[in-house]
Amino acid sequence: MEQSRNRQELEQQFQALLEEQWHIDPQEPFSEPIRLEQSLSDSEMDGRLDAPQASAPQEPVEQANRRRRRRKRSLSWQKELRLMLRQGIIILAALSILLTFFFRIARVEGESMLPTLADREWLLLQSSAFYTPRRGDIIIFMAADYGEIPLIKRVIATEGDTVDIDFDRGTVYVNGQALSEPYLFSQTRRDFGEKGVEFPQQIQPGHVFVLGDNRNNSDDSRCQSIGQVDCRNILGKALAVVWPGSGASGVQWGRLGFVE
Repeated sequence: MEQSRNRQELEQQFQALLEEQWHIDPQEPFSEPIRLEQSLSDSEMDGRLDAPQASAPQEPVEQANRRRRRRKRSLSWQKELRLMLRQGIIILAALSILLTFFFRIARVEGESMLPTLADREWLLLQSSAFYTPRRGDIIIFMAADYGEIPLIKRVIATEGDTVDIDFDRGTVYVNGQALSEPYLFSQTRRDFGEKGVEFPQQIQPGHVFVLGDNRNNSDDSRCQSIGQVDCRNILGKALAVVWPGSGASGVQWGRLGFVE
């Protein structure tokens, strides 16, 4: 009995608390039922966890292979391009060094070296830095009276030699020996008169005596404006015709090659 009475007292106190704090009448039903978000049962949750997850659509194998091949070709092309650029830079650097210290390019101006060299032919020269003139060589040099125009002639004599010319016979002598000159366009008959040098000529140290192969149409060591050529003014020795001049019949390709 006492327990039942205590229970009733607790219920009354609880009802009073509801009315006082929450204004809820325990005798009246709720006007709206409380709606709770439906949760998944354990079995449904397990089912969802066990279900396979949807994956992104896979790229077809053939399409993937083509894409890989294109990428491989692109990388190969880029590698080859880098290699070509590297090789080009090395070649240009090597050519620059060669043309600076070992070789030069020069153009023939005029007809004083016919028939060996023609007007407007381009020549490959051996640089004078590693060259010592010898008889018979064709050289390019500078002369004070001709400004910035380089001259091209054939070396007839070097230092210590004695040169003499018989203009009547058209014969050149070096150290008393008549030269055999199959390269001549014409015999040596032009003496330049008062503007010429006196013969015989002994060649000074460090100098050379030069003549053009077209003897009657050449300013060379016979005239005072050129005289003996200082070896320090030599630019180089002609080695080959690398681009021929053009005549009445067009470009003379047959003239390409080494010069003698």
